Amino acid sequence: MERNLTNIKERVLYYTDIKGFSKEKFFEELGVTYGNFKGKAKDQALSSDVLERIITKYKDVDPIWLLTGNGPMTRANLPENPSLEPKNWIVENEKPEHDSPKHSKESLARVGLRIDEIARLLKMDPQDIANAIGFDRIDFMRIIAGMEPAPSKLLDDLAEYFPEIDKTWLYTGHGQPINENRSIPLIPVDAMAGFGSGVATQVMTYDMERYIIPEFTELGVEFLIRVKGNSMQPKYNSGDVLGCRRLTMDTFFQWGKVYVLDTTQGGLVKRVFKSETPGYIKCVSDNESYPPFDLEFDKHINAIGLVCGVIRLE
Repeated sequence: MERNLTNIKERVLYYTDIKGFSKEKFFEELGVTYGNFKGKAKDQALSSDVLERIITKYKDVDPIWLLTGNGPMTRANLPENPSLEPKNWIVENEKPEHDSPKHSKESLARVGLRIDEIARLLKMDPQDIANAIGFDRIDFMRIIAGMEPAPSKLLDDLAEYFPEIDKTWLYTGHGQPINENRSIPLIPVDAMAGFGSGVATQVMTYDMERYIIPEFTELGVEFLIRVKGNSMQPKYNSGDVLGCRRLTMDTFFQWGKVYVLDTTQGGLVKRVFKSETPGYIKCVSDNESYPPFDLEFDKHINAIGLVCGVIRLE
């Protein structure tokens, strides 16, 4: 008789004992350490990523037993291919176009792993997604693992609750998973040190990534930049992500507002004021340690963006 096990990690350890697996090798293949299953660490929650790897790799484990401790530990009479998804959800002789760092292109032909990929892109726990759309979380994990078919209503609910998801990709695996009209790129802007002091707000260079921020979408934000430096403290800190909207070069400035300026000496984030010199603008830092300076607009400024909002991690 199987003993009563109080949490998921204890049930994982029990499974390895029954199967006779080497614990070090078992956990290494899952991308975790055995130490996470010992002592006080054993009482900490197990991430959904590790749960998914266990269910996917060890298909005889019953997910309900693993998550709740109810029912038998293993499932009998497993089919050779545990994926029960209808074949007509896959377009024959074509491959998904989305390149995922987590799933192969071939595996994304299965809708369960497309749902998991959506969770990765949204930076959400799959079980949180299930809760958000009112779907049973155990059934949700079984669908991701290919143990149950994904009802079409589930896909409809996902597309309705997360409108940034491309519905064609969700249903077929073709195209891109995120509607780029609703995602915002984090762009590399090569920023320059503050004039005079040698230090200023600088934008760190990254490969372009795209983020879904509904509040920024509503503000018309077109791109994100990441700040480094303290010249705009206390308004903006190093590491803050600024949401910006592009402006035409013949735009009128709202004096005192914060702008990102692409200049001949790099990108700058500054408050802009009217200069006493015709054809110039005055750039002012919020940090009083950095003196203001004038820039000749036509000669030194290549592009302008209005800062609309900020994301800050404490």
